[in-house]
Amino acid sequence: MASMKNSKNIVLLAVSLLLGLVAAEVLLRTFSTGLATIWDEKNLSYRYDATLGWFPVENRTTNISTTRTYAAKNNSRGFRDIEHLVDNKPRIICIGDSFVWGFDVEQHERFTERLRDRMPDYSIYNLGVSGYGTDQEYILLKQQIEFYRPKIVVLVIVPGNDLEDNSADMRYGLYYKPYLVESPAGLQIRGVPVPVSPSYTFAKYKLLSHSYLFRMLVIAYHEITAMPAVAIADPTFLILSEMDHFTKSKGAKLFVGLQQRHQEIERFLTSAKIPFVDLTNPYTYSSWGNHWTPEGHTYVSEKIHKMLTGEDVSRKP
Repeated sequence: MASMKNSKNIVLLAVSLLLGLVAAEVLLRTFSTGLATIWDEKNLSYRYDATLGWFPVENRTTNISTTRTYAAKNNSRGFRDIEHLVDNKPRIICIGDSFVWGFDVEQHERFTERLRDRMPDYSIYNLGVSGYGTDQEYILLKQQIEFYRPKIVVLVIVPGNDLEDNSADMRYGLYYKPYLVESPAGLQIRGVPVPVSPSYTFAKYKLLSHSYLFRMLVIAYHEITAMPAVAIADPTFLILSEMDHFTKSKGAKLFVGLQQRHQEIERFLTSAKIPFVDLTNPYTYSSWGNHWTPEGHTYVSEKIHKMLTGEDVSRKP
């Protein structure tokens, strides 16, 4: 009899727990809309990276649906581009965030592909990673430059969010990132290893992440265990200065494209004698960050081509 009573108690307890979990799930879905997971390029086609925060998954193809649905195909080095084979041509690498990566456009519609048509004597590589700040782009450049050994580095700056990216250790809600601080020895990287972002836990356990209760527990765990947010003095100009010196030390030249006008950045680039071009153009989408349309990328390729040829670097050495 005692055994049967214990069994009934266990069943009742299990049922009560199950009903409690169901009730909690219903309440969270009703009142906590902020727990809804947004599946985008950063958690669909990227992975956690202890130094950069996130990095594309090598050899992965993902369909992304934003303003339009388009394919993001990563090559064997992780970049959304053709396979990167280093040949004997002088090389150009383009770095930046979603504007370089090609948010809302197919791969063949991007400005880097247009530049390949305009500059056939060069090998051009797209190293754009959506969501990166200039700090992460500088870290990425230092990681990749020995493989590519470029003659030209084209950096695209998005003033509307890069200055905020460079002054934060978390962006886009739930994505942790490294940050750079000034020291007597130059800029030093901090915040590494980067904490694992909740978004990558959701991606790893995608079935469980359908539950709002699971998401709440994951977010609570990360908030308890992660380091608190830090206040960072904007290092953007220091980053640009170091990036310029670094590229020169590697036998390359830095060029900058400004996604939109920014007087302070333009004054700095002018004083530092870093060539730049204004990429402001009317061919943008009206949502999801106002990224360039295919026509916008064509326009950008023309502007960047003129900048490079104006510096007399489009000819073979």
